[in-house]
Amino acid sequence: KNLIRIKKTNSLDMRINYLIILTVISVFVACTKVDKSSSDTWFTEMEQSLAENPTDEAVSKYLETLDSLIDADVTNVERNAALLQRASALQFNLNKIQSSIDLMGRSLRMNPDAKDMKEYLTNFVQLNNRMNNDPELDSLQQVLIQASFDENGARLSDVSLEVYLEAINATRNNIYSNSSNPNFRAAKRYVHLVEFLALTHPNLNELPNMMYEAGKVADLIKNPRQSVMLFEWCYQKYPEADIAPENLFMLAFTCQESLKNESKAITYYKLFLEKYPDHEMYSSAEFLLQNINKSDEEILEELRNKN
Repeated sequence: KNLIRIKKTNSLDMRINYLIILTVISVFVACTKVDKSSSDTWFTEMEQSLAENPTDEAVSKYLETLDSLIDADVTNVERNAALLQRASALQFNLNKIQSSIDLMGRSLRMNPDAKDMKEYLTNFVQLNNRMNNDPELDSLQQVLIQASFDENGARLSDVSLEVYLEAINATRNNIYSNSSNPNFRAAKRYVHLVEFLALTHPNLNELPNMMYEAGKVADLIKNPRQSVMLFEWCYQKYPEADIAPENLFMLAFTCQESLKNESKAITYYKLFLEKYPDHEMYSSAEFLLQNINKSDEEILEELRNKN
């Protein structure tokens, strides 16, 4: 069995590895495998124009256009995932690292069976490590990759996840070791560990519950975008899981309260009411939906008038 082992990496090795991965990602636009016949010339020209004049307005327009291309042909998974990888590399070259990470994450979630998944996961780890500066997280994720794929990048069938899962549980326990305040660093590491496990082993039985918990932790540390991403991913990937109703409710609630996106919240509240009419949280979802556009004062006034 391929046992996961935490390896100590000295600063020189980390620096060399970092420089190598920067070189790989910086030329990723050129080597990303995209079917040129399915990519309009105008979009390529848009990318070239953006590289020459990367204003905020141009970046926003490019990302909106990218979403439109994907929405227009959602079944073309490989092509869409490749477009996201291209966009990720372009954002990296513009020094928009968080955007690059988000786009690469979308690509990996969209196409978990990609041929070059091992390479993509390695790039994803290195990008995240630049933002997180967490060597222990980086080591755990790197050894998970090595334990899950052979030298040619093929997935291994006999993999032990015991040490990685133990690290997740230990990290989760550290979040709440101080009853007064959550451990922010442990919480952030926990969310990334769960996300990476879901990318690497999407068929693991424990994942729906773990992703639901990670979504709540992300919201706890004031990262509603990542929280909503995890809740949405969990619901879309595991719609029949036991935790699915609670996950959908939390998705709607987080969209409303933390992300401040009322249109998404309304969509998910309605979906919850439609799918789970007998759930114990039905009345709460119904109340929140009915009052979603009202201030606290307006709600209190209506309640007083009813009494």
